[in-house]
Amino acid sequence: MLNTPADNHKKMRSYLIGGSVVAGLLVGIQIDWTRQSGVLHLASMIQCVLLAVCSYLIPTLLLLSLNKHHRSKIPEWIISAFLGTSISYLSIVQIPNEISAWQFRKGMPLLEYILARLPDQTLNYIFFCIFEGIPALLIIWMAYRVGRKSILA
Repeated sequence: MLNTPADNHKKMRSYLIGGSVVAGLLVGIQIDWTRQSGVLHLASMIQCVLLAVCSYLIPTLLLLSLNKHHRSKIPEWIISAFLGTSISYLSIVQIPNEISAWQFRKGMPLLEYILARLPDQTLNYIFFCIFEGIPALLIIWMAYRVGRKSILA
């Protein structure tokens, strides 16, 4: 029995969504595990995992809904992994760190404070992309490949 293009599209959507959820789960667990120095704090882990899953799932769902109207030259699994990594960095790492560091700015104007911290934060983002983004990219890519193979089989 041959699958219709609509069936194939639904399969690919489900595999990409599943890959995004798994990537978010693993990234969230890894971030919280390293943040807590290997000690399990269930409430913190749940919060971190939910933020990470949403960080990867929302761009994937948006890309899949926009994909009907506009086809990009860059595969959606690459865009999804990059956006998910960026959003998770901002929501789990950067914004909480800046909120906690806000009290220690010692009266510096906001723009001066941000510009002084920008080189360090850029380096942190690069390392975050290496240690969290590459594994997420591989997970989403594997889900994409499994989905493609199931369609072709």
